[in-house]
Amino acid sequence: MCFCRLTNVCIRLKQAAETNWRRPTNPLFVFLVENIMSELLPIWDQSGALQRLMNKEALLQRVLLMFLDQAEPRLMEIRADINQGRISQAKATTHMLKGSAGEVGAMRLHASLGRLEACLISEPARAADLYNTVAYNYQLFVNEAKHNA
Repeated sequence: MCFCRLTNVCIRLKQAAETNWRRPTNPLFVFLVENIMSELLPIWDQSGALQRLMNKEALLQRVLLMFLDQAEPRLMEIRADINQGRISQAKATTHMLKGSAGEVGAMRLHASLGRLEACLISEPARAADLYNTVAYNYQLFVNEAKHNA
């Protein structure tokens, strides 16, 4: 099955699950759908970020630098909070960072932070594993932003 067809199947399955108000319970299914959906997102939606900032390149550069300055310490806080069982603090920091990631157009990072935030609410035991995905997507974004900025 080609990747496009598999992607369409995953999108339909996810929509069906959301429409029926039931979260799929098969962990393999959930893992595959979430990861395939995440891979479809751009690492950085630079044009979307520019549009939100009225196409002001200099402003995007300043906002991007501010995000990069605050993101790494926040990620370290999240990891420490997860490791020490401070779930509510990890959730609050994750939520804040997710909003910032969305504003700068870090689409994959935003999506993985959203999954981590949901996990911290419903399945905190999985949070450490999902954190690794967040850290990976952060590195992808940093590389993309430095390359294209």
